[in-house]
Amino acid sequence: MRFAGILYYFSGSHLTSARDLSMNDGVDCTVTVMGTGFPIENAVKLGAHMLEEASDELRFLFTGNIQTLLPLLEQSTITDVRIEDATIEDELMAY
Repeated sequence: MRFAGILYYFSGSHLTSARDLSMNDGVDCTVTVMGTGFPIENAVKLGAHMLEEASDELRFLFTGNIQTLLPLLEQSTITDVRIEDATIEDELMAY
C-alpha cells in the first residue's frame, strides 16, 4: 500500500471503480470492535466500510482521523477495540 497511488477495481475486463490512496487523505486502518451496541450506521456516515459482522464482533475499514470514531467506541457494552494498519486484503474486501 505504501507504494501504490491508486487502487483499481475490475469486473472481468471492465473497470468498475478507482480509489485514490494519497497519504494526505489519512491512514487506512482496520478496526475490530468486540461487544454489542456499536452504532454501525453512524460509523458508515463517518466513512467506515464494513468488512465482517457477527453478533459480538465487528470489523471495518476506516480512513481518516480515528479521533472521530472515539465517541462511538465509548459504549458500555463494548468490551474490546483493536486498531491495526489496513492490509491490501482489507482494502479489497471493502470495495
